[in-house]
Amino acid sequence: MCETGIVQCLSAWTTVISALATVILVAVTGYYAYQTRKLVTIEAQRSKFEAERSELESRPYLEVHLMNWGEETRGPSFEVVNVGTGPAVRVRFDNPQDLMWLDSSDNIQGFTTLATGLPPALFAFRQRLATGAQPPTTDWSSEFRLRYNDAAGFHEFADKWRLGVDHGASYLVRVNATTLKTKSLESEDYVVRQGPQ
Repeated sequence: MCETGIVQCLSAWTTVISALATVILVAVTGYYAYQTRKLVTIEAQRSKFEAERSELESRPYLEVHLMNWGEETRGPSFEVVNVGTGPAVRVRFDNPQDLMWLDSSDNIQGFTTLATGLPPALFAFRQRLATGAQPPTTDWSSEFRLRYNDAAGFHEFADKWRLGVDHGASYLVRVNATTLKTKSLESEDYVVRQGPQ
């Protein structure tokens, strides 16, 4: 086989074995890189799923119920209940000129906070209906929107509701529920005046 000498023969075989070892090492490294990438992808998907799940687990969800069609001084009254798992912070109206909180402190602030399992907040239309405490006899509807944030302040939710009468039957339905992304609450920066005062 090796006619030129044993040293040259060993040198040739060493080169072949070294090249073969390099090819095997590259193949094994490629396999480990593929497996690592696959595991990182799986872990990233799991982390995203967990984050979304925890976000949904702490999401407030408001339900509005009609209590009555009004009293002498105001229009239809409602109760709003948080049936979600997280608190609804800064629950407020898009049209505060038409609606009012029945609790005086909520009405002064212009908003309320609702936690799951606590008593509902009450609100009503400011204006009395022409029919008084009875539902209108003709087709009629009015819409209002409630806005509220999650506890972290990362999301703002807007629920549009419609109260109405259609062919003699009264209804209260959620027309639209929107999730608006908001930025995290940042602390204010205070700047000290410089120069002559």
